[in-house]
Amino acid sequence: MGSESRVGSPAATAGNLALLVSGVLLLLDVLSPRVQVELASILLVIAGVGLRIEAAIRGRATDDERPT
Repeated sequence: MGSESRVGSPAATAGNLALLVSGVLLLLDVLSPRVQVELASILLVIAGVGLRIEAAIRGRATDDERPT
Protein backbone atom coordinates (compact mmCIF):
# COMPACT_ATOMS: atom_id res chain seq x y z
CA MET A 1 0.00 0.00 0.00
CA GLY A 2 1.68 3.12 -1.19
CA SER A 3 0.85 6.51 0.14
CA GLU A 4 -0.60 8.79 -2.47
CA SER A 5 -0.05 12.51 -2.17
CA ARG A 6 -2.58 14.62 -4.02
CA VAL A 7 -2.54 18.37 -4.17
CA GLY A 8 -5.76 20.11 -5.13
CA SER A 9 -5.99 22.83 -7.71
CA PRO A 10 -5.58 26.43 -6.58
CA ALA A 11 -9.29 26.99 -7.23
CA ALA A 12 -10.33 24.17 -4.93
CA THR A 13 -7.83 25.31 -2.31
CA ALA A 14 -9.24 28.84 -2.44
CA GLY A 15 -12.76 27.46 -2.14
CA ASN A 16 -11.91 25.34 0.86
CA LEU A 17 -10.05 28.23 2.50
CA ALA A 18 -13.03 30.54 1.96
CA LEU A 19 -15.34 28.04 3.63
CA LEU A 20 -12.95 27.64 6.55
CA VAL A 21 -12.56 31.39 7.06
CA SER A 22 -16.30 32.02 6.90
CA GLY A 23 -16.97 29.23 9.39
CA VAL A 24 -14.35 30.48 11.85
CA LEU A 25 -15.57 34.07 11.67
CA LEU A 26 -19.16 33.02 12.21
CA LEU A 27 -18.21 30.81 15.16
CA LEU A 28 -16.11 33.52 16.79
CA ASP A 29 -18.97 36.02 16.49
CA VAL A 30 -16.52 38.92 16.34
CA LEU A 31 -18.36 40.83 13.64
CA SER A 32 -21.78 42.44 13.57
CA PRO A 33 -24.55 40.18 12.23
CA ARG A 34 -24.95 42.22 9.04
CA VAL A 35 -21.22 42.04 8.27
CA GLN A 36 -21.24 38.30 9.05
CA VAL A 37 -24.00 37.68 6.53
CA GLU A 38 -22.34 39.76 3.82
CA LEU A 39 -18.93 38.19 4.40
CA ALA A 40 -20.38 34.68 4.46
CA SER A 41 -22.18 35.35 1.18
CA ILE A 42 -19.02 36.59 -0.51
CA LEU A 43 -16.90 33.70 0.78
CA LEU A 44 -19.50 31.12 -0.24
CA VAL A 45 -19.54 32.55 -3.76
CA ILE A 46 -15.75 32.27 -3.87
CA ALA A 47 -15.98 28.69 -2.62
CA GLY A 48 -18.65 27.80 -5.17
CA VAL A 49 -16.64 29.23 -8.04
CA GLY A 50 -13.56 27.34 -6.87
CA LEU A 51 -15.45 24.07 -6.68
CA ARG A 52 -16.98 24.59 -10.15
CA ILE A 53 -13.54 25.24 -11.61
CA GLU A 54 -12.23 22.11 -9.91
CA ALA A 55 -15.15 20.07 -11.29
CA ALA A 56 -14.52 21.43 -14.78
CA ILE A 57 -10.84 20.55 -14.54
CA ARG A 58 -11.65 17.01 -13.38
CA GLY A 59 -14.29 16.62 -16.09
CA ARG A 60 -11.86 17.71 -18.76
CA ALA A 61 -9.22 15.32 -17.44
CA THR A 62 -11.61 12.38 -17.54
CA ASP A 63 -12.76 13.33 -21.04
CA ASP A 64 -9.14 13.44 -22.25
CA GLU A 65 -8.42 10.03 -20.76
CA ARG A 66 -11.35 8.26 -22.45
CA PRO A 67 -10.47 6.11 -25.43
CA THR A 68 -12.00 7.14 -28.74
